[in-house]
Amino acid sequence: MDLQGGCVPVIVTRASEVREGDSAVREGASEVRERTSGVRERASVAREGASEVRERASVARERASEVRERTSGVRERTSGVRERTSAAHSRVVPVGVGECRRGEAVGLAPARLRATHDGMRPVVRVATAADYPLFVRLFPELGVDDPLLTREQFAERILPRALVVEDGGEGDRSPVAYGSWRVYGDTAHVVHVIVDPRARRRGVGLMLMGALRERALGERCPRWYLNVKHDNAAAIRLYERCGMAVEQEGWALRLEWAQLASLRGDDRAGEPAVVCPSPASDDAEVAARLSLDLPRLSLVRARPGNVPVALREQGKPVAFGIFDPSFPSVYPLRAARVGLARRLFDAVRPLAGAAPHVHTVVEGDGALCDALLATGAELRHAFYRMGAAL
Repeated sequence: MDLQGGCVPVIVTRASEVREGDSAVREGASEVRERTSGVRERASVAREGASEVRERASVARERASEVRERTSGVRERTSGVRERTSAAHSRVVPVGVGECRRGEAVGLAPARLRATHDGMRPVVRVATAADYPLFVRLFPELGVDDPLLTREQFAERILPRALVVEDGGEGDRSPVAYGSWRVYGDTAHVVHVIVDPRARRRGVGLMLMGALRERALGERCPRWYLNVKHDNAAAIRLYERCGMAVEQEGWALRLEWAQLASLRGDDRAGEPAVVCPSPASDDAEVAARLSLDLPRLSLVRARPGNVPVALREQGKPVAFGIFDPSFPSVYPLRAARVGLARRLFDAVRPLAGAAPHVHTVVEGDGALCDALLATGAELRHAFYRMGAAL
């Protein structure tokens, strides 16, 4: 009996230990289940994140594909124009420098300029402030985003370097074309050449170009140039006849400010570029280092409200732009590296107020144009700069 009685407490103790062990196992199993649930939740979140990444990657691939298609189209059009320009060199009709009187196209036989029904040919005259309504009527033919100049801006920026072509008989003439030019140093920039659609294919455009050429030579300019849209085949042929050839490509873009957040920044090692005001005293240095035309830069700077901004590295200008808050736009735009453009846009963004977008023009920098298009920027039009010696 004593032996049997002595075993009971041991059995009870061991049973209690077993129950405690079972309880610990159940608690451990519960903890494992909780951890497993947490792992499943995190896995679900990871799957959702991966799905979102795949969607973003798909969108990025679609945008990249669109940019490649646009770039390919621009290159094909460039190749076509260069081929036409090369072919045109063998058949250029020289434009002389004689005075343009009574509608005779400069350097051309009168028969090349078709007469009106009463036998009178168009004539060229100097534009005046009274021609502003003609400017307003013809300006939309350019198909550009530039804001229409006010009457005061027309008088300040366009006159007196502007010409008008009139058609019709004596006492009954009506204006059918308008052209203007500016002089930057020793270079003439033909700003506008616009012919009324009803007067086209009669030699009026060639006559106007001849008169503009004569004026440029009168100001002792050794060369001239202009911009023309890629798809304006008739104008390109006209300028080729005047001896001009494609010198550079350009692209007019419109960007939403929000899109610029995806424009890659500058990843160059070393001290970052510093945003600086750019006083007029710096223009010569900026123009020389960033391939800008100094007189043209000075002209844009002088317009009321425009704000020049520069980026400098080790004291030297590496990016430059002039911001016009009234449009708003950044022109000219130059950056030694694509990544610097982001800093430049960020610097002028506070000056834009509530405007959701900004316009800019990229000249001769295909890499910068492609980078901006990749953010979703809208290509408003592509153009060529055509020029020649006078």
